[in-house]
Amino acid sequence: MTKVMFIHGLSGSPYGSKAVALESAGFHVVRPSEDKLPYPSGAHVQKLCQDAVVAQAPDVIVGSSLGGAVALRLDTAAPLVLMSPTAFLLDPRRWL
Repeated sequence: MTKVMFIHGLSGSPYGSKAVALESAGFHVVRPSEDKLPYPSGAHVQKLCQDAVVAQAPDVIVGSSLGGAVALRLDTAAPLVLMSPTAFLLDPRRWL
């Protein structure tokens, strides 16, 4: 079974419709963030997700909105699927 790490957006949820759709399609979904809104900080979220990559070794990483921006900054060889990544956050000085 393909292991997919799903990183939700700012107004999303680790158990929202996108993650549920991935599970319904037969993927094993890893949810690195159980935090409720708002995200505590960019640095916290980035570390949480990087630690999940190391611990879980996902086959694919899917990031939605803010989760897409986070996914782009991960140190991983896993392929990325980005859904409307929040581009202004790619400059770490703007959010860390």
